[in-house]
Order: sequence, then C-alpha cells, then structure tokens
Amino acid sequence: MERGLRYVIVAGVWLAMCGVSVAAPLPDVGTEDSTGGIRIEHSEVSCVVAEQHPCFEARLEPIEEVRGARVYFSPEGGRHWYSVAMERRDGTFVGIIPKPKHELKGLDYYIEAAGEGIQVGRTADFSPVVESGVGACKGGRVAAALGSAIVTVAVPAAPPGAGATVLAGFSTEGVTLVTGTAAVGGGSAAGAAAAATTGASAGSSGMSTAVIVGGVAGAGAVAGVVALAAGGEDEPENADVSGRWTGTAHGTMTLPGVAEVCEWDWGIEMDLQQSGVPISADPVFTLLASAGPRFPSGTGPFGHSDPCDLDYIGRSGVLRARGSVSGTSISFEVTNPDPDATLRLAFTGTVQQSQMSGTYSGSHAPGADDSGTWSLRRP
Repeated sequence: MERGLRYVIVAGVWLAMCGVSVAAPLPDVGTEDSTGGIRIEHSEVSCVVAEQHPCFEARLEPIEEVRGARVYFSPEGGRHWYSVAMERRDGTFVGIIPKPKHELKGLDYYIEAAGEGIQVGRTADFSPVVESGVGACKGGRVAAALGSAIVTVAVPAAPPGAGATVLAGFSTEGVTLVTGTAAVGGGSAAGAAAAATTGASAGSSGMSTAVIVGGVAGAGAVAGVVALAAGGEDEPENADVSGRWTGTAHGTMTLPGVAEVCEWDWGIEMDLQQSGVPISADPVFTLLASAGPRFPSGTGPFGHSDPCDLDYIGRSGVLRARGSVSGTSISFEVTNPDPDATLRLAFTGTVQQSQMSGTYSGSHAPGADDSGTWSLRRP
C-alpha cells in the first residue's frame, strides 16, 4: 500500500477544510472599499463540488471591530444574489451555502464585511466552476464541503404576483429561505448594511439573531434594507467524535486512458482528537481487498503494471486526517504525510452517536477519479 499511496495525487489542486485554519496565510485579495473599511483576506475558490455544501473562509481585520460578514452568491449568469451569514471559527469567518445542483456549470460569489460605523469591506467577484467531484477540478483551490448542513439563505422578495422566490441552481435540502417586503440592491453599501445589522459581535459563535434580505445584482446600487428576525434559535450542538473509531471504506477508481476500473476495500483505524469544531487524526489504512487489471511492465496507467495494488493486499499506511464537525455533519480530508506524496481524499458524512458514515471522492492521478463509501464505529 505504501507504494500505491505515493502516487495518489490531485494535480495542482489545494483542498481547503471547512472552518479549520490553514498553516499558510490566506493571500490578500483586497477590498473595494477605500474609506478605511474592514480588510478581507480570502483565497479565491476556483472549483466547488456539486451536491455538497461549499464552505467559504476569510480572515477579517481588525477583527475586534467586525460586526458581521456575509457570502453573496448567485448561479452563473443569474439575475439575483442570495446570501448567508458567516460565523467566526478560530480566528476566521466561515460561510456555508446551499448545494449547487449537478446541472449548474458555475456560480459567482463575493464576501462583504462591516464593522464599527458601518465600515465596509468587499472582495472582488469570483466565478468558480461546479464539477461532479474533486478529481474533476483542474487546478486552483477547491472549496471545502459538507455533505449536510442547516443553512438560512436570504433571498430577494418576489415582485407582487410573481409567486415565491426560487433558489435557482441550488438544492433546498437543509435550507430555510428568508425574504422581505423589498429586494435589497447589490453593491457594497447595501451589503455593508446587511452585514452590520446581523447583530453578531466579533466574539460571537454565530450570527443567527437577524437575517438581511439578499440583493439583486447591480454594482453600486443602494436600496432599502429589510431586516427579519431569524427565530434566535441556537445552532445544534456539534457531535462529540473524539476517541477511537474503526471501520471500512469501499470504493472504485476509473483508470485514465483505458476502459478499466480498480475496486478496493480498506480497513480504517483512527483516534480522533476534537477541539470544538476542528478534528484531527493519523488514521491507519489497510488494504483488505483489491480487484482490477494488470498491465505489461511499464505500460499501465501512471506507468505501473499494477495500478490497482493487487500485490499490496494486507499492507498498511499511516495517513493524516484534518477536518471539522458541524452539528451532526462531519467533513475531513485525508492526505499522505510523506513529502513526496500529495494524496487528497475528501470525506463527508453524518454522525449518529457511536456510528458515522458517508461518501468520499478524490483522484489517484491526472485523469483518474475516485469515489466510494465509508463507515466507522466507536467501540
């Protein structure tokens, strides 16, 4: 297995983890505010995975003056902007949006933040593509994602007689839509007021006290802002996943250039450490079974005669897992700590007391695509 893990890569792709601070500083993309507004440091997301809740992360400075932040998003070429509040997590702010549907080819987003005196910070507009899996993303930064989440989305009110507002291009699973009596104009001024009136201080754990109606696109437009109570309900307590977990994963990999598939079964053992939202572990993966083709020496995909690791059944390797828990949803990335390897597998799932399970996706090599299911139990 050790040799097999060494060539598992996602070429040029860096996968963020939802709500977990990264070691390297986020590059500053600047803001569109020139009057001393909140400074937003955010790494552009270039790809999101369909049918997963994308997470957008930013650092806001000066953090002690931040009074609210929101992610504004729209389907590619859409007429309306929707928005979600961002929550502070370990020095960063995280916003989770609804799941993009498979038929959506791309989306647009930006981040706005407000502070004392309604100082406004705003990023540029970004336009990530929507792909079926991490392996399909062709370079750049892939948004971290959750398999399930509870999301309150602010949408513009529909004109009289036009019926209810539709969340175009996105799934409504786990989503509550909040509308007002007037649409909010796009642009930094309206967005600033929206962020400022969330009523959440920089030290708060959430921004659920109020929701501001998202705006219709229109650079620099200023319109009335409608604030609506969001019920004031506390978010569900994060599941406790600390301790030892054991289980299995089953998956397949499509080999590039040939009409062949590898099929694997793995045994997994790991001791999870948890500090609120972030989780970490050094799991041991053991190859239990493998099926797939062999090739003449040097002629197979990736230059290997045994790309499916048929000769490595029973081998084990220590990997690295880093991720987060939100309510009963869990999301973590598995990588190889070996500096010569760049393994990236994204696991998402749901925790139910002493059990958790879900799906994973990633890529073994350029052109390959991995996917599968996993299940763990806590003794």
